[in-house]
Amino acid sequence: FFLMIRRPPRSTQSRSSAASDVYKRQNIKRPVEIQDEGLLCDLFWSEPNSEVEGWDDSDRGVSYKYGEKFVDKQISKLDLKMVCRSKSAVEQGYEFFANNQLVSIFSAPNFHETLGNQGAIMYICLLYTSY
Repeated sequence: FFLMIRRPPRSTQSRSSAASDVYKRQNIKRPVEIQDEGLLCDLFWSEPNSEVEGWDDSDRGVSYKYGEKFVDKQISKLDLKMVCRSKSAVEQGYEFFANNQLVSIFSAPNFHETLGNQGAIMYICLLYTSY
């Protein structure tokens, strides 16, 4: 699960091709089976890693891990404010990464009755103002 939070529009100029890719991702037909490679696999399985500068193969054996510099670059390229992701069990139920530009949310407390992790939800209230 990925949620990309876009910045409020500053003008009526056309979006860049990179930004329009975000809208293409929103049009993915669901339900869908996640394959072992490709866009859906990467959206589903890729994960942040503070030991990586750019991106590298994941320790899971599928998809990639990425670092803060990669998040910075993609946030800027896609004109996003934040990326919200799930799929990784995190101790407090949520975990920020890359100067709060990315947040991992995990809603299952005490996952598999062994992790002792907390669960979290995220409430988003979008307030748009005129520029």
